Amino acid sequence: MANFNGKKVLVIGGSRGIGAAIVRRFAGDGATVAFTYAGATEAAKALASETGAAAIRSDAADRDAVINVVKDQGALDVLVVNAGTLVLGDPLEVDADAVDRMIDVNVRAPYHAAVEAARQMPEGGRIIIVGSVNGDRMPFAGGAAYALTKSAVQGMARGLARDFGARGITVNVIQPGPTSTDMNPEDGPMSDFMHSFMAIAPRPPGGSRRPCGLSRRPRSRFHDGSAPYHRRRLWRLTRRHDPTPCGGGSRHGVVAFRQYIRTRAKRARNAATPLRKLHILTNPALHDRS
Repeated sequence: MANFNGKKVLVIGGSRGIGAAIVRRFAGDGATVAFTYAGATEAAKALASETGAAAIRSDAADRDAVINVVKDQGALDVLVVNAGTLVLGDPLEVDADAVDRMIDVNVRAPYHAAVEAARQMPEGGRIIIVGSVNGDRMPFAGGAAYALTKSAVQGMARGLARDFGARGITVNVIQPGPTSTDMNPEDGPMSDFMHSFMAIAPRPPGGSRRPCGLSRRPRSRFHDGSAPYHRRRLWRLTRRHDPTPCGGGSRHGVVAFRQYIRTRAKRARNAATPLRKLHILTNPALHDRS
């Protein structure tokens, strides 16, 4: 367990589900924790009593309320923005006001909270935004507006990381897949539908649903599908040159990939063309990690 003694943490949207788990973990690791909630009063009181964290009622859709909560906490070591809402439906029919509120909660609240926290945050502070894998992919109809909000926080985090990086403040987005919570229980009405497109699911007879390239090590089973671009691209190129199923468990795919890179490099040298694009593709250190 990490040692957060003396550290000050604010979790926006922390009364239930993922947010409550974050509050419990930070409190258990010794941090001084405060969290906000909107409507789950009883759950917030119970969590505050259990963990000793301070519960603050605040609507994440209200910009001024979000800013004031962050400001009132003073210098934070860690800010976690977990508040979120979900609106699904045919974009030709979905209520426009509901979409605007979702944008307020899922996009504007993280931005204004992060900016206000950075005003007082000490060097080495951490800003964490809980997003969704739907920021990278939308595997079903009716989720365009929701995907918009989760994609937006990706770009926002990259930009803020640049803005605050000189002070040692990091800004990151965590993108969980479907998670069993009060809002989305694993045995709820959408359970079968969600499991139908999840990469990690119960093993079917005679095979595995885990992506082959991610099933080599025990820890890989916890992968949520949000791999950096260069890793996805590397896996695709390796698979392209490996005719055996799922890489076959042999080194054939890796060897073929290396030969592919050498061939590309040779052709580029002969043509006197820059190798920068190829170099960036195959060198993770050159990728924008913000």
